Amino acid sequence: TTEEGVGTVHVGFWLQYRGIRGEIFAFLDTIVPRLPAGGKVFIMGHSQGAAVAQLASLQLAARGYPVGGVYLYAAPAVAPASSTFHSLYAATGLLPVTFRIVNGYDTVATIPGDLVR
Repeated sequence: TTEEGVGTVHVGFWLQYRGIRGEIFAFLDTIVPRLPAGGKVFIMGHSQGAAVAQLASLQLAARGYPVGGVYLYAAPAVAPASSTFHSLYAATGLLPVTFRIVNGYDTVATIPGDLVR
């Protein structure tokens, strides 16, 4: 599916994220003001949750939340490598603080992004 602000991404992951993003923003809106000066938010997820975490991190960073790191464990591809999503993700400055940990034998995490519909 193509969504404003994220480009074309896997529809299932987008629907999952969209279903909880209001709660994520509401929670962070109460926590972020309490962080010490220079405090950061760290985002992580495993498998399907890692895909959702990556979508969330893009929108959080784009809206100015202080994202200090993104840890994706066994994450499937949320979008094709050549997609707008990846360009937008890079533009937020998240690439240097994003860590994708994958077991080479995990077929879910090695599915190419060009299979995303």
